[in-house]
Amino acid sequence: MDDGEDREHAAKAVAALEEACGAKWPKAVEKITDDVDELPAFYDSPAEHRQTRRGRPTRRQAVNAPHLVSLVSAGVRRERGHLVEPSEPPSLRTLRAPAGITNPNRSTPCLSFAPPQASPTELNSLMVQLKSLTRRSTMAFVLIHGASFGANCWDELVPHLGAEALAVDLPGHGSRAEVDLGKVTLADCADAVREDIEAKDLRDVVLVGHSFAGVTIPRVLDLIPDRIRHVVLVSAVVPTDRTRVLDQIDPEVRHLVEQSITDGVYHQTREGAAAMLCNDMDEAATTSTLDRLADDSAALLGETVDLSGYRREIPRTYVHLTRDRCYVEELQQRSIALLRPDVIDLDTGHMAMISAPEKLAAVLNTIHG
Repeated sequence: MDDGEDREHAAKAVAALEEACGAKWPKAVEKITDDVDELPAFYDSPAEHRQTRRGRPTRRQAVNAPHLVSLVSAGVRRERGHLVEPSEPPSLRTLRAPAGITNPNRSTPCLSFAPPQASPTELNSLMVQLKSLTRRSTMAFVLIHGASFGANCWDELVPHLGAEALAVDLPGHGSRAEVDLGKVTLADCADAVREDIEAKDLRDVVLVGHSFAGVTIPRVLDLIPDRIRHVVLVSAVVPTDRTRVLDQIDPEVRHLVEQSITDGVYHQTREGAAAMLCNDMDEAATTSTLDRLADDSAALLGETVDLSGYRREIPRTYVHLTRDRCYVEELQQRSIALLRPDVIDLDTGHMAMISAPEKLAAVLNTIHG
């Protein structure tokens, strides 16, 4: 817990621990959640004082942190700033605080860190997981949808991700549905992503863009490069710089797109979308996908793209979808050639986050680390 930056990150880590381990070790986790207001008390001291506590605890430090006595009693020790499990589990008797030591914030003595139902090995495993979750609480996935969908296109994927995930609604969609689609620009889309990331103060972000988001991401990289750790492009549209997306689309698909534009709004029919997007889905997944179709700005298709953000030294990976009928093989290979990214193949159609969420999540979790 002491690896977190502040109380807020520690609280997120405890919540994540409760979700991950609460079913298996409910009593042990309950002991942590019950004391969640007291465990991060060391954040109240100045940061420079906390740094001095990275070494082996002194007698005075142990006395001033009675709520940690049970951990010490369980045999947990620090070596070079890290918690280390005991080589041999102590008896359950040693999990109880020495007589006379009480927690100043409680009226009852500081008893065992966990109930007898949890073994010392299980307790130590919980602590290791808690530390890992604390470190990861500052990292996040940020998911950017493509054309004709909103943030809800990621709904099947998010539960399989191993870190916090923020799915952004671009202007004209979902939480930003009040925006006039006819006036949306690529700069507006990038600003929406920036606003959501800054609102949550996310850093060390793995930025994931699907399909049309390939032309939004470079603008985001120019706006907040210091917050982005890695870029993942899922069958993403990356045309030649200073051209239009519409010029890069496969001729057959382009014809369907042009027929779908009315009064500056791009509207996909369910029949056309099913053919392009759902070729690897069963009936239920197809219906669910088509129910999420949304109108989009036709102006974005004809706007000149600015891909200068891709020149930044930020690692990137392209997820090549081998059964994609929307952004077909030739166009994906053209995008890959322009970006020179690491490439991972997935045997799915265009909407991999819906048709194969576990496969895509495995790729993203590996990249996240």
